[in-house]
Amino acid sequence: MTHLERIAAFVCGSDMASMPAVHRARLRLHAADAGVALIAAAKSPEGRHLRALARGRGDIEGTAGLATALIRTAETDDIHLGSCVTPTSVALPAAALTGAREATTVENALRVCVELAVRLGRAIDG
Repeated sequence: MTHLERIAAFVCGSDMASMPAVHRARLRLHAADAGVALIAAAKSPEGRHLRALARGRGDIEGTAGLATALIRTAETDDIHLGSCVTPTSVALPAAALTGAREATTVENALRVCVELAVRLGRAIDG
């Protein structure tokens, strides 16, 4: 099985319910932290500048990029030291913007996004 096939199998087979409860709780806490960082940063001077730069760009990529940048400016998001990645700053906007309506689907997307961000960071040695 190739690396890409293993990643695809993980993405397609990911199920939040199969995660240990302690890991689910930690993921939810990181998501809540990132959400609070997003809200707080949006009101900061840096956040206002970022929002002004993104004005008029209403596509999903621009929205996700703005949300990620805002979360990162707060400097309170999680960091995975082994990969040198702050995965939830990328994963939360991506998961939230999937268009999913069920919480479990958004949680599964969040889990997959975090895992893929960490795997990519590790693959390139941070």
